[in-house]
Amino acid sequence: MARRKARGRPVLGAISGLLFGFFLSLTLSVFAGVPLNSILYFILTAVGLVAGLALGLSGPFVRKKHRAALSVPEPATSGAAAQPSPLPAAWAPTHVVPEQGMRAWTAADPSAPPAPELDPLLPVQVVERVGDWGRVVCANGWSTWVDARALRPVP
Repeated sequence: MARRKARGRPVLGAISGLLFGFFLSLTLSVFAGVPLNSILYFILTAVGLVAGLALGLSGPFVRKKHRAALSVPEPATSGAAAQPSPLPAAWAPTHVVPEQGMRAWTAADPSAPPAPELDPLLPVQVVERVGDWGRVVCANGWSTWVDARALRPVP
C-alpha cells in the first residue's frame, strides 16, 4: 500500500498553532483582566504565538512517529501464499489473550518471522488449529498464529 507524503501539513500546523496561540493569549488576557495595550498582554501574545507555533509544527511529526504503533500491520506472506484466508461469516470472540499479552508469528512455525505482539485481554477468534498452534482473527480481520495453549476461552 503506497503512503501519501504529508505535504503542506507543517504549514497548516504552523498556521493553526499561531491562531491557537493568539486566541489563547487573548482569552487569558481578557479573563485575567490584563488591558490590551499593556506590555503584559504583548508578552502573553508572544509566548502564546511561540508555543502555538511549536505545537503546530511538531504535530505532524509526532503523528508520523506514532502512526506505526496505531496501525495494524499486514502479516508477511510469500509468493503463491499471498491469497487471504477466508474469514468466518460473522466474527465472534472465542478466546481472550492472557493478561501479559502474547507473541505472534506469521506462520505456525517458531522459526517463522515474528508478527506484532497481541495486546493483553484482546478478544480473538480461533479459526484454525495445528497442534499447539492456533490461527486467530482479531475483530478488524487481522490474522496471525499464536501458541493456542495460552489463550483463555471466552465464558
